[in-house]
Amino acid sequence: MAETAAQQIRALLASLTASWRKGRTQDIAEMLHPSVVFVRPGFAGRAEGRAACVATYDEFLKVALVLRFDESEPSIDLFNDSAVATRRWEMAWEVGGQRSEESGHDIYVLVREGGRWLIAWRTLVSAPPP
Repeated sequence: MAETAAQQIRALLASLTASWRKGRTQDIAEMLHPSVVFVRPGFAGRAEGRAACVATYDEFLKVALVLRFDESEPSIDLFNDSAVATRRWEMAWEVGGQRSEESGHDIYVLVREGGRWLIAWRTLVSAPPP
């Protein structure tokens, strides 16, 4: 039985998380559209292209030790060969002995090209502190 578009997108996002959590950021490039854009939190800048977007994971993992990461199943809205996926996350990490915790949502725009779903745009929105 063929996977549905939503199942394919869920699998792609699960692979994305598994790759960065295992430090295998080189595997992320194949999940990204060649013209991918990551918009930094608060719309304070952007990374454009596969290499620059993969580098955002490398930069984070160089300085932070992730202590806990939990995420919800994504909510997916499909529009033919485009989709928007959102999911909630909670994370605890340490940088230089300083522990931090944060939660928020990832927002992804995906496109289907050549029968494959690719991430074309991403941002994260941090939840306000309690």
